[in-house]
Order: sequence, then C-alpha cells, then structure tokens
Amino acid sequence: MTSEDVFRSDKKKPLLSEIAKAYTPWPMGTDAMVRILAWPDYTNDEQIQKVLQASCRLFDHDDACLCLRYDSRIDPPISQVVNNINIHLQKRPEVQELGQDINILIVDDEIPENEWYRVGLTAFCAIGFESSSDSTRDQFIKAQRCEKLYV
Repeated sequence: MTSEDVFRSDKKKPLLSEIAKAYTPWPMGTDAMVRILAWPDYTNDEQIQKVLQASCRLFDHDDACLCLRYDSRIDPPISQVVNNINIHLQKRPEVQELGQDINILIVDDEIPENEWYRVGLTAFCAIGFESSSDSTRDQFIKAQRCEKLYV
C-alpha cells in the first residue's frame, strides 16, 4: 500500500486504522518501563536458567519485568511452568544471597501468528537461543520488532 492509496479522496474510508494497528503494541499486563521478552521451553532447565541469567539486571527493579510467553497448546500445564520457574529462581544468587525479587509476567493471550510482532513493540529486547531450531518458540522470537539477545 502506498501513501497515495491511503489518502485518495475517491475511496470510501482511508485505511489509516489498519496502518495504525500495525504499529500498536500488544496490550501487556504490566506498566514496567523495561520489558524483556522470552519464550523458553519450560521443560528445558538450561533454557530457563539462560533466560534468568540474561535477565539478571531486572532483579530488584520495580520498573522492569520479564515477560514470558506461554501457549497452552504447546507448553506444559501452567502450574508446572510456574513451579519450574520458581525452582530456578530459588537457585539464583539474587534471590538466595541478596533476597532480591524479579517481576515476571506470563503472557498467555491467544495471539494470532500474524500479530506476534506486536508483543515485541513494547519490549526492550527478546531473548532467543543460539541452539535455535525452527520451532514455534523460535519463530515467535524472530518475529519480534525489538532488539534480540541470543543466549
């Protein structure tokens, strides 16, 4: 679509709303200014550890949030996910030695694949994995329109 198409007076209504939607971030359940987005395989301890390590600067900052994607169609039950995350959090020196905490948001919305990129419009960065494959999780991270950090 060109700017001529948008502003032509012979069309019924300009498609400005569709253009604006393309730049509208996905609504998130946090007001944190710094957001790091990740979608680890919640059955893979190494991936969970890497996400927490990459997010270690978020500990003890109220204005920061680790946003973890969750999709019930491919991820384990949410109770298992929360349990795995908590187990790994308790091993972190920020929690064990310093008593610090981290804000975590589970993003469990049904997000159409053609709108995945909108989640990253509010993120500081997205964490991907160097040993990535072509899995749904990896495709989600690659679709984000923010900086990416591969661990």
